[in-house]
This record gives sequence, structure tokens and C-alpha cells, in this order.
Amino acid sequence: MSTPLTLRVHEVGQSVRNVRTRLPFRYGKATLTRVPVLHLRTIVEDSTGRRAEGWSADCLPPGWFDKRPGRTFRDDITSLRGVVDDAAEVYLQHTPDTAFALWYAAYLETRQRGLTRGENGLTCGFGPALVERSVMDAAGKLAGTPVYRTVRDGLLGLDLSALHPELRGSQPSDFLSPEPLETVGLRQTIGLLDPLTAADIPAGGDLGDGLPQTLEDYLLTRGLRYVKLKLGANLAADMARVRTVAALLDRHVAGRYVVSLDGNELYPSPAAVLGLLDRIASEPTLTRFFHAVEYVEQPFPRDLSLDPAALAGLGELTEVKPVVIDESDDSIDAFRRAVELGYQGISIKNCKGVTKAVANRALAAVFNAARSDAPYFLTCEDLMNTAFVPVQQDLATAAMLGVPHVERNGHHYVRGLDHCSSLEIAELLERHATLYEPFGGSSGQLRICEGLLDLRSLAVPGYAVAVEPDWSFLTPIADWRYEDLGLDD
Repeated sequence: MSTPLTLRVHEVGQSVRNVRTRLPFRYGKATLTRVPVLHLRTIVEDSTGRRAEGWSADCLPPGWFDKRPGRTFRDDITSLRGVVDDAAEVYLQHTPDTAFALWYAAYLETRQRGLTRGENGLTCGFGPALVERSVMDAAGKLAGTPVYRTVRDGLLGLDLSALHPELRGSQPSDFLSPEPLETVGLRQTIGLLDPLTAADIPAGGDLGDGLPQTLEDYLLTRGLRYVKLKLGANLAADMARVRTVAALLDRHVAGRYVVSLDGNELYPSPAAVLGLLDRIASEPTLTRFFHAVEYVEQPFPRDLSLDPAALAGLGELTEVKPVVIDESDDSIDAFRRAVELGYQGISIKNCKGVTKAVANRALAAVFNAARSDAPYFLTCEDLMNTAFVPVQQDLATAAMLGVPHVERNGHHYVRGLDHCSSLEIAELLERHATLYEPFGGSSGQLRICEGLLDLRSLAVPGYAVAVEPDWSFLTPIADWRYEDLGLDD
């Protein structure tokens, strides 16, 4: 173990990159067509006076962090910007300390402030998580280490016992592999509006932009073996979609394929999900598909999903397929509470916090050590992580935690690197050549080979990003307006 770095945050700058999708992304009750991606530029100093600049970024999506009726996209962006401002303020005012201590102080204070003004726990965690990654990036640059080494070797001062009593005396190196994964499987998102075959594309709706548009196109050209099917809680419609997806997978994927089912908080009870699974299991043509379903993600509304009174029948459901929480991961102890109720998995997303994810990885190992069947696991889900900072840092987290396949959707809903500057594109193709490839003459795209992503180029000092954002191409937060998105509302 190395001596933890003592750090002080001097500046947290914010800039925005507006991104427009090539296809509408429908998840649950929200549809995303344009979104701001908030970038942080953080100046950090160590105890010797050396300074480094750290970067992080995440999109500010509609209707995911807060799904309360009556909220607008503008409301969601305002809330997310507010918790980022709160977290940055705590980091800036804190005395020099370890990266963990800085994050924990920001997490607790931002959560208290946010809850007081009516934000939910998931929203409150976003601000500290975004600043956390920029500080981790700067810390790695100061130490000359990639993120997996920065975390594993103790340079962040991560105190797992402060988060979970079960982890007293534990270090990250007890749970993390000596090296990160070099490749991960890409789990293709199938959104509620996504065309499955060419017959689903309406007249005049063929994009003709050089990228696959249908699920069948992706299966034929990218060698995918992992898919994530979003459900709408309409049994007839869901079953029709399942039949088509299963037929495509059976036809085009040789060997084993893996499926996850995303309930998007739309199912009222375990019995409703079990009804869908029973229908799938009952049809002989869906046998291969049913066995391929690895887990069901967040089927219940978050206000019910950790309520014991609302979960009658969860045990019966999990005997059929494991169930994972995602949006319910709104506090440090969410995974423990979920396990106590019968859930077996939890998703990791950088927007929910890297320290939380590392601690949950450790919790899963501890819980599994007490059993012979090792049922507890992490999944890696997406929040339309677009190139390049969000997707690279999220992939690096998955690789560090040993998650073998990850949901990716930014490559599908956004046209390659078209939203980046020419300078960024050129540098990304050179410095992250295992992850991106040239596309469309002057652009680039995610390099997907036989359904896999090659992450070796992410092993750079800092947090997986060797290319500095072109700040002249982004809009400083003080100059950005909601109207810049060009939406009707």
C-alpha cells in the first residue's frame, strides 16, 4: 500500500457540450433527443505544491434521476446543476485531505442540502460523483498512475470501513484484481422505440448515415453477443418484442448470447414481472432466449423497490431470475438493504459514484464469502455515456471492478464522434486507437470487434483520458442556456 495523497482543490470549472441523438432514446417514460453533457475541469494541488488538472463529464438526462410527475427537462437540469455546484463548493472549502475524505465530506453535505430543498437521494449523489472523478483524474496524474492503480494501491485513502462495518480492516486491493480487464463485452441497448429489423423503419426514416440502425444490422456487422432489452410493462407488446428479438438472436448469434431485461421502474409488483417470465418460459421457441436472461434490472418504482411491504413475492421471482437495483441505488447502504430484501445485484454507474461502486464490489465479495453459491454481483449499466470523457471513464471503472460486459448505448443513439471537435477527433484516433476507429472521412466511432471493446488505451495516468477536451469547443456554464438545446419546451 502506498501513502495516500493529500490534496487540495483550487478550482472547479464547468463547461457544456450539447449533443443531439441520431435516433430518439426511449427509456421508461422519457425520450431523449438532445442533451447537455456537463464537463468539469478541476485544479488539484498535492502536499508538495505540485498541481494537476482533472477532468470528468456526464450527460444531464431527462426523467431518470427524478421521475416525479410534473417535472420538466429544464427542472431536471436545474436540479443536477445545483448538486454539482453544492459539491464543488464543499470541495473548494475543505482543508487539504485525502481524495476519499474530500468526497465523503462533499457527499454528506451535498446530500443534506439537496434533501432539504426537496431533491431525491439519487440526484444528490450526482454532484459529488462528478467532482470525485475529476479529483481522481488529477490524483492519478500527480502520482503517474492509471485509475485502477490509484485506487488499488491506496493513493486515494479509501476507508471502506467508514462506509460499511462489514469492511472493517479491508483495503481495495483485497477485492480488486492486480490488473484491470483489457476487453469487455458490449451489451447493446434495445430502447423502446428502436427498430429491430428494416421492416420497423417507417417510410423516409432510413438514416443513411453510415451506421447500423436496426438491431439486426448490429448483430450482422458488430458480432454482438450481449443485449439489454427495455420493457414497457405491457405484456402483449413486450412479448411481441421478445419474440422478434429472440428470433434475431437465435438466427444471427452462433453459440451463447446473454440478455438483460430492464423494467425501467414500470412494474407494480414481483407478480407482474413473474407473469412476463412465465410467459417467456412457456413458449418453446423462446427456450434459448429464456435461458439467456441473466437478470432483471430495476423493475419496480424506486419508492416501492426497497419497501418490504410492497415486495411480497420477490423471493418467488428471484428463484426464476436474479433481480438488480439501479435507480434505487440512492444511498451508501442501498446494496445492503437490497440484499436483505432478496435482491442479488446492483448496477454501477459513474454518475452514482466510483467510491460507492468500489465499496459495493467489496460488499459483494464479503456477502459471497458466506455462501457456497456466490449469488451477489455487480452489473454495469449506461446513462447514454457519449464519447469521449464519460464513456472512457465509465469503461475504466467497469474494467477496474472486473465487470465482464457493459451496457453501451451512446454509440447507437449518437453518430460516432461527430459531436467532438476536429482536434479532439484527431487526438482520440491517435491516442485511444484501440477504442476508436476512423469513420465517415473526418470523424470516428467506437471500435467494436466481435462484440468486444478493447480498453488497453485507457491505461494512462489519471482517469482513462489521454486527450484534453477542446475547451474552446465547449460552452462555459455561465454562458450556457437551456434554449441552446433547441427543444420545443
